[in-house]
Amino acid sequence: MRKSLVILFYHGGECSLCRERLKMFAENYGELVKLETEILAISSDGSDKNRNLSADLDIPSPLLADPEGRVIEKYTYCRED
Repeated sequence: MRKSLVILFYHGGECSLCRERLKMFAENYGELVKLETEILAISSDGSDKNRNLSADLDIPSPLLADPEGRVIEKYTYCRED
């Protein structure tokens, strides 16, 4: 079975806006599953921080760690002025 995939890059567990976005996805996770959609959230936080954040916010989807920023750099762009 093919599923759709949403990759969410977020600044980390200390970012209040990111926490709100993660909570929104968690609250709507059941609807996303019905639409055959999975979410992967990636930040530069380490695995321990992600585990704690996942538990604190009751996140049903994976929070992936990219502490060296390799994946984040490859798939995102940030313009520095």
